[in-house]
Amino acid sequence: MRHFLSNNSGNIAMMFGLLLIPIVMGVGMGIDFNRQSIARDMVRESLDAASLRIAQLPDLENPEMTALARSIFQSNLHGQIEYTIDSFSAERTNDGNIVVTTNVLVEPLFMGVGGFPNMNVGAASEAGLRERKALELVIAFDTTASMGFGNTWQTALDTLSDVLTTLSTYADAGDFNIALVPFSDRVAIGAARNNWLVGNTAPPGWNGCVEPREEVDGAFTWSLDDDRPTSDPFVASIPGVTGGLSAAPWGSNPPTCPSVALTGPTDRVQDIIDAASNFTQGGTGRFDVAMAWSWRLLSPRWSGLWGVPAYPAVNTDKARKVVVFVTDGRTEAYTYELSQMRSWGHNEGSEDGFENMVHVCDRMKTDDDIEIFMFRINGNAHAESYMRDCATSADHYEHVNNNAELELAFRSLIVKLDSLRLYR
Repeated sequence: MRHFLSNNSGNIAMMFGLLLIPIVMGVGMGIDFNRQSIARDMVRESLDAASLRIAQLPDLENPEMTALARSIFQSNLHGQIEYTIDSFSAERTNDGNIVVTTNVLVEPLFMGVGGFPNMNVGAASEAGLRERKALELVIAFDTTASMGFGNTWQTALDTLSDVLTTLSTYADAGDFNIALVPFSDRVAIGAARNNWLVGNTAPPGWNGCVEPREEVDGAFTWSLDDDRPTSDPFVASIPGVTGGLSAAPWGSNPPTCPSVALTGPTDRVQDIIDAASNFTQGGTGRFDVAMAWSWRLLSPRWSGLWGVPAYPAVNTDKARKVVVFVTDGRTEAYTYELSQMRSWGHNEGSEDGFENMVHVCDRMKTDDDIEIFMFRINGNAHAESYMRDCATSADHYEHVNNNAELELAFRSLIVKLDSLRLYR
């Protein structure tokens, strides 16, 4: 008996067995807390959809208002999580805003064993109308080869088409113009705009693209501006002749001109959808050049040059000027142009190239109050900090990792561009 009591063989196994239960419970609780966080985001998004829709119906009162808000909420949340509604209400504030609140119960995977049969997920959303300005919208879309990896390309195009269709409600109101800037190493301005070229004539072999109009601006050696072409015309891009500091840096692959020219500005959304459907991938990408053309499409200094009366608006109090820039951030163009160097690795760009883009963004925001949304689709992580600097605010930057996130980002954009405002 004394031998049995003094025998400590197997102590580790026994202690491990005793500790295994709290370890498993701890891991399980972590999983449940993560599920609760994900559920809260989904509930908030669905609640926002409900409050925004009800805010468009100023004559609706309770109980119909709460019933409709609940129906919209459930429709948006359907199939995303398993839940039970514990409470739900919709109220109109004294200033006319709509406040929708809910608490839903989500069954845990592990915490139920510890005596917690449900996880509470509560959220509230407030929405109201704001004065609707005319919208001048430019979508700059990366058409380079890397955007075609996997199914990113087709998904982005499909989602873009859906967004454009939804935005057509602006066109119905008569206060909407949209332009599309497909970009690769250059931007194609279209053959009809040959009067913007040096000499006002298209040279033989012209592919519709123009060279970057670079100049020294303080610390920026390759600065791009919004001077009118009547005072500072562009040089036509000629394959094998122009590109880089000369044709030589590009070797046998001269700068790529996009397959589709700049389209718009127009209030015919279908024209933009048709243009996007003809995109083909190619080249590597000059982001600063694309941003500069987005600027010129919205700059008051280019008013009267785009074939649309009183466009771009000179008075920014009357029009909301917005750029949506979609890219994966990958490029080799700066290996051949600007300082002709790689800062990181193949297809990851260079500091001077990205800084040049940010310089353009800063001038757009400061000089003309242009709002910039930046969407980075997977791709180059080195581009992230620069794209965040370009974006008007943290809320204007989206990093999407998959198809679902891309769709969510575009849907969020629609809300931000609408005449409604979330106050949560």
